[in-house]
Amino acid sequence: MLRHRRYLREGHPSAKSQAALQASLLSDDPFISYSGMSATPLGLASHMPFLPRSHRAWFLISPTWSIENNSSVKMIRTYAVLHRVRNPRHSLIFLSNTQAEADLLNRSGEAAVLHNKTSATSEHIFRPLEDVPVEFDAIYNAQLASWKRHDLSLGIERCAFVFYRDSIGSSTTESERARINGTGSSRRVTCSSTSLTAPASLSDWRRLM
Repeated sequence: MLRHRRYLREGHPSAKSQAALQASLLSDDPFISYSGMSATPLGLASHMPFLPRSHRAWFLISPTWSIENNSSVKMIRTYAVLHRVRNPRHSLIFLSNTQAEADLLNRSGEAAVLHNKTSATSEHIFRPLEDVPVEFDAIYNAQLASWKRHDLSLGIERCAFVFYRDSIGSSTTESERARINGTGSSRRVTCSSTSLTAPASLSDWRRLM
């Protein structure tokens, strides 16, 4: 965030010192890309602020973190306006994970539509195996924190939860079970009582499975 503020003072956003960003080039002529916003305010557009001013380009940008709040949307709006000042033929289109995010961005003046990034996940790749009995209807892989919105899974009777306890956390088996069950839920939950830190390698994950 502090680095972004320096770029704002210089009159344009940049990402020269940012980590590599995963992105897809959907078309090279016209230029159409899809990317997340991890570590960059405008995804791939933040890495390519100096295309020729006459170059038409569309950037489909998907938030990789919740931006369902006014402060995040205000920051994005600031970067987007400055980007278009330098690149008037660039179009920024935000693919929001919730309707509330899309509404906030629309009200700020940005183009945004509801399009959850998991909607394009291939059901031919991620599917139940024919020779394996189905034990769960869903698997929720997320840290047990309130902002991970585990309440969205309350309507799923057979749901498995994959998570870990960090080294500084204070969660217990009881608190984890309470968060997973939610208010009024009667789901049966089995939690490990072993305190774990985040696995550092693939072999660590296999050991935990």
